[in-house]
Amino acid sequence: MRGSLFKSLLALVCAGTLCAPLSAAETTQPAEGALEVFTLNNELTHWTGQGLRDARGRVVVPVDTVEFTRLPGGGWLSRAGLGGELLDAHGKRIAGPFEYIEPPQPSLDAMLIGTEGSPVLGGKGGLVREDGRVVAEPVYTELDALEGTGLFSFQRARRTGAMNAQGRIVLEPLNDSVTAVASLLAVTRRGQSALFDRNGKALTEFRDGVDYKALEGSPWIRECIRPVGEHNGVEIVDEPSCRVLDETAKPAIPGEFAEVDYLPDARRWVAIAYRKANGSDEPAPRYVNRTVLLLDEAGRRVAELQALYIHQTQAARLVVTVATSDGADDREGLADRDGRWLVKPDYDRIETLPIAFAERDGNKAPPQFSTLRWIEGTRSDVGVVDADGRVILPMAEWQVIAHYPSLALYIVKLGDKTGVIDSAGRWRIPAKHSDIAPNSDLPAPYVIFSDTDYSGRGEDRDRYTLYDLRSGKPVFAGDYRYIDPQDSYWPMGVNAPWPEFVIVAAERGGKHGVIDMQGNVVVPFEYYNIDSPDRWGRMTVYRDENDEKGRQVDGLPPQKAARLRDMLSRQIREQQAPVSSVHAPYAGRYVPAQYTDAAQVQAAAQRGALSRPVAPMILMDASTAILDLGMIGNRKGPALDYLEYYCERDNGFDILMPGADVSERACVDPKAPRLILQAAGEQDWTCSTCKDYGLPERWRRTDPAPNPNLP
Repeated sequence: MRGSLFKSLLALVCAGTLCAPLSAAETTQPAEGALEVFTLNNELTHWTGQGLRDARGRVVVPVDTVEFTRLPGGGWLSRAGLGGELLDAHGKRIAGPFEYIEPPQPSLDAMLIGTEGSPVLGGKGGLVREDGRVVAEPVYTELDALEGTGLFSFQRARRTGAMNAQGRIVLEPLNDSVTAVASLLAVTRRGQSALFDRNGKALTEFRDGVDYKALEGSPWIRECIRPVGEHNGVEIVDEPSCRVLDETAKPAIPGEFAEVDYLPDARRWVAIAYRKANGSDEPAPRYVNRTVLLLDEAGRRVAELQALYIHQTQAARLVVTVATSDGADDREGLADRDGRWLVKPDYDRIETLPIAFAERDGNKAPPQFSTLRWIEGTRSDVGVVDADGRVILPMAEWQVIAHYPSLALYIVKLGDKTGVIDSAGRWRIPAKHSDIAPNSDLPAPYVIFSDTDYSGRGEDRDRYTLYDLRSGKPVFAGDYRYIDPQDSYWPMGVNAPWPEFVIVAAERGGKHGVIDMQGNVVVPFEYYNIDSPDRWGRMTVYRDENDEKGRQVDGLPPQKAARLRDMLSRQIREQQAPVSSVHAPYAGRYVPAQYTDAAQVQAAAQRGALSRPVAPMILMDASTAILDLGMIGNRKGPALDYLEYYCERDNGFDILMPGADVSERACVDPKAPRLILQAAGEQDWTCSTCKDYGLPERWRRTDPAPNPNLP
């Protein structure tokens, strides 16, 4: 395949930030002592690799694009894609490779293996234990773990059974279905259902009309039996009889109920007592208030409410729906976990107030609730209360859209206009805008509003305004049909403060341009269209609809563009580089041969060969190359993109340049523009086409760890 070069690439492996070539003996013999996973992450390319090393830092399994999972007994599962293999505690393969293998689940002592794809999705499955022993050959269909039971369900001749992690069948395949219900099994056979334990022992009799359901957030099971049959030729209509069972199928709380459910946050049962049939053909009324019981976890009565139903919301608050005595629409109120009213049931709807998108992640503020009361038709009054029922916003004829907890602000729609008010009801931004703009999901305290003017030539004329919620004032003035602050071009690891490096694409007078967050024009408003910025903050602009290639311009002012380039260059040098492996033999960090130490770089900057005292660099992972070459003073040709694809060759690789087709076609097209790098030694490379782009022709692959001697 790749001959001696390929072997030398595989010999380069990393342990932490120290890298050293290993001898053949070291790469094949497992080290003594417990092993650990070491991971290499590069947020710039999203490249990740894992390997195994011993306590002395010697690499036992080279870094590769696979995932290692430590097994309870000290061994390892090594996965690549859907397949994988098992390694012992010394990194030696003991089972596999398997076409399909699932990572172990905490409650299971065996892993699913399969052929012909996933056993759950039509393949054939079996089981392998951590010690590499296959306890069930992959001959079963529909093999799947029964969560919480330590068992697996399977099918044979379209009938379902169950086996344990030792491959022993505990339920013969005689059943319609076998499902996990908490730690037990619900088994259906010829239309009847029963509960079984994990050893295949029946805990209840098979019965018609019985349904078992695990109660979320608890170890308990709800069993409901619905009456079946006829009485005097009339179908029996009666409430089901439900009870709560524990893990032995014994009653967990006393009593039978028509309905019973568990509220995990409130740690309460909500139940309606069971009423036996009274012999009447009339069904029990379903849309009048019933006595709804609140019970503690032991089944002791805490409170009872006359209501239709109760459901739990955030902060263990209960939204209680009640029927009105005059048969009008239902009403809702808010109660605490002990049934005490926080908000009387006098509203058509009570619901949790949405958090503004910009503040949803990590928000820990107590919830607030909107209270709605219909007036007539589509008119309504809406207010806001906190989790204790205290009024934040009084009822008014508006619609509360979202809440900014950190700013105590609310986006509100008044009639057909939208604005922002504070918790005292004062308008921070008057309700004068048509709506929130579709691209308004900006970090707080920024938000975009849009306006539509249907006058003029009969065409929609949208206008966008960017606001600072703290002041309620526009961030900058101007009549823009469209503005779009963009920061998605940042590499994940760059912690640049918003909005310092935001690029604001805008449209004005039918032309596109770029402004900064102060409204200063960075790119003139003279273009037909503008693409999103690349990783360096550069944008491709197009003069007219016939301009297919366009040209690149900076989307940031010169000083900010230089600072961004410096941050990215520094990050490329500080991050751990990808390491060569079987799947990525050319991964690593490449530097021009004349810029391998700080003195060379400083001298080149002083004579003007480099615009900044930073070494040019190419960072390679398994499929892409990051090009940090903007500091080369005599570089010519088109501006090189931040990220490019490359084509593997027997003795090197080709980095595709701007103007090349998609990589699949460009790799076989000899005319596609490219940088052609070929190995000239252990770590030396020559580039036969770099001269065409004003780039150095001799390159060196450096230690994948950051080089402290390079600026």
